[in-house]
This record gives sequence, C-alpha cells and structure tokens, in this order.
Amino acid sequence: MKVNLFHTKVDNTKDLNSLKKSFEALLESGQFVLGNNVKVFESNLSKYLKAKYAVGVNSGTDALTLSLVAMGIKPGDFVITSSFTYFATIEAIHNIGAKPFLVDICEDTLQINLENIKPEILKKAKAIIPVHLFGGHVDIEKLLKIKKLYNLKIVEDVAQAFGTKVNNSYAGTFGDCGAFSFYPTKTLGSIGDAGAVVTDSKHIFENLMKLRNHGHIDRDNFKFSGYNSRLDEIQAIFLNKKLENIDIEIAKRQTIAGKYQKNLSDIKNISFFNHNNKTFNYFPILCKNKKERKDLINFLNSKNIQTAIYYKKALSDLSFDWIYRDSDLHHVNNIKNRILCLPIYPELNRSKLDYVISNIRNFYES
Repeated sequence: MKVNLFHTKVDNTKDLNSLKKSFEALLESGQFVLGNNVKVFESNLSKYLKAKYAVGVNSGTDALTLSLVAMGIKPGDFVITSSFTYFATIEAIHNIGAKPFLVDICEDTLQINLENIKPEILKKAKAIIPVHLFGGHVDIEKLLKIKKLYNLKIVEDVAQAFGTKVNNSYAGTFGDCGAFSFYPTKTLGSIGDAGAVVTDSKHIFENLMKLRNHGHIDRDNFKFSGYNSRLDEIQAIFLNKKLENIDIEIAKRQTIAGKYQKNLSDIKNISFFNHNNKTFNYFPILCKNKKERKDLINFLNSKNIQTAIYYKKALSDLSFDWIYRDSDLHHVNNIKNRILCLPIYPELNRSKLDYVISNIRNFYES
C-alpha cells in the first residue's frame, strides 16, 4: 500500500463534470482575465470569512507583498515575523525593501512567540506578520494588544490555516490584512498558483485592486507602479467549487487528526502540539531526537508512506545579510531537529490511515 503526503487530484465524478462544464463556458466566453468568476469567488470568500473585502491575486507570496505595500510599509521599515515558516514570508518583506526581523516560536504550538519579543524591537518595527502555522493560530489576544500598544500594522499569513476559527471569527480577519495561499496542497487548494487578500479597510482594498493590476486607475492612467498579480479565471472557477464543501473537508481533516492522536498518544517518544481550533493543513509530531526522526522516516519510506520535515532549515539559519534575527531562538533550534509531518488530507481513507498508524506503532514497539 502507498500513502502519499498530499492528495491533489479531483476524483469526484460529479465535481469533475461540473468543472468541465464551467471550463467549457469560460472557453466559449473568451473572458479569461478579471472576469465574472473572479468577482464571484471574491464575493464568496468575503462572505465565508465575514470580511468586508476580498481581492484575488496570483499567489500567496503576492498576497503578502501587496498587503505590505497597500498598508504603506516602506523600504527600510522593520517587519517582525516567525523564524519558523516558509521563505515566502520574508521574501515578500525583502522584495519591497523592508527588513524582516525573525523571532522565536512557542514550543507547544509552533506559533510565533509574541510574549518574548523585546520591547525595543516592537518600538522599532512598523508591522508584524504572524504566521498561523500548520492550521493553528497565534495568540490573537496578545497580538491585538501588541498592535494597539506599539501601533503596528498586521498582515496575517494564513497560507496554512484557511478556515481556522478563533472565538467564532476566522484567522485572517483580525489584522489589517489576511494573506491567503491557494497552492494545490493547501486546505483550500487550487489547480495552480493562486492567492487572495481580505481586509475590512476600504483604503487598503482600493490600493490592492490597483496594485494587482499594474496600478491601473483606468486603461490609460495609473495611481502608482503596481504588479501583474491577477487571480486567474480558471483558478477562480475551481476555488468556487471547492469552497462549496470546504467545511466538510476541514471536518475530515479534524477527524483524521483525532485518530492520530488517539492511537499514538501512548507512545512516549512522540509528542503532539496544541491542536485547539486547528484545521490541520499539516499534522506535525515531535520525535525524541534527530536520529530517531531519521530512522522513523526511513522505516515509513520502506513501507511506502510519505512524510515531510517542515522546516528542516529554519529561516534564521539562512545566511542572507538582509535577514535580522533575535539572539534567542531556543525553541526553533530545538523543534527543527525533531519535527515530522504525517499524511493528512480528506481523501485519506480508513485503511490507509490505519496502515500509517500501525506502522508507526510497529517502529516504536519493535
């Protein structure tokens, strides 16, 4: 039996037939860029997340980049973010000329450690990008207190946490902007690159609408130099279809995560993270040490079970001279050597899930 880490195929015949009809209608219409499908998706997305505005863009990376620019972050401004996330987060900061400042994470949640950010850094910074990692969420109460106390702009990086709720509101709706990725492996995944920004600010929304389309005011006039970052009509069609059943897919992820926890929790060398309110874009566990993790990976590979390490090399380990970092990164330096992500997706059926669980148990019990 083979168990993949992700499942990105469309297997449902009903969905396939519906998508084919929509794609055929698009081909017949000839309206391939910024047409009605994008408008419908933006409307559906804002309604689902209960945000005033949603702007489709071409990737999660551009969602971060355009958010920073639309909020008024300038070259030279310091932007605080987590040292334990994907490169795109700091890439977006750097590419607009700002300076990423990396801080440690909480060992029990993997989220950015807001409690230990030094006051002198908070005073110096203009913005913060909290990354809602692996389907979890940062401490929203602390985040909003920091925003108010230090007058910081907030771009929530929600690439891995679509649908995650905090006190009946969705991650991505607490800051000035919420930046989403719809890369195929995400909980709400497209069939290519796609992203979106949500905001409650009319000013930011109007800037985003222009920024994604070269800064256009109209065909011949421009407010500023922008980007070519329009959400594709094809992706909008697919995302609209997937959004219809996203709550069902999230519930399946939560069920799978619950079974992992129930059936592996007695293994002393495995630790779980605080999974409250998670949508489980990934399912991370913590092994005893680096060697044990390597041995477990090799054992599962021999059984055709895929796993992944996120992130083997923390952003704070990169040698770019434009990266600024805190002196204390104790937790991320520990976690990076022990973390391992297991397969999790709605199509992971009971027999495959049992196969993964039984082989992990076999590894530890042999």
